[in-house]
Amino acid sequence: MTPLVEFTSYQIQLRLDALDRVRAQLQTQRRLGSLGDVDQLWNPSHTTTAQAGTRQECHPPEGA
Repeated sequence: MTPLVEFTSYQIQLRLDALDRVRAQLQTQRRLGSLGDVDQLWNPSHTTTAQAGTRQECHPPEGA
């Protein structure tokens, strides 16, 4: 194979691997969504706030 074909094949494989990771994440989201735990994917440290339905706002620390 020529260097260009090898490079192109490598790039295609990288993109296929990335696509597989995206598909796996979507499957996780669907599974957790059906269990009612989707909020833990986005912010696992604040699940009680999200579940409590409070309308708390985030504010950066002073001086930031």
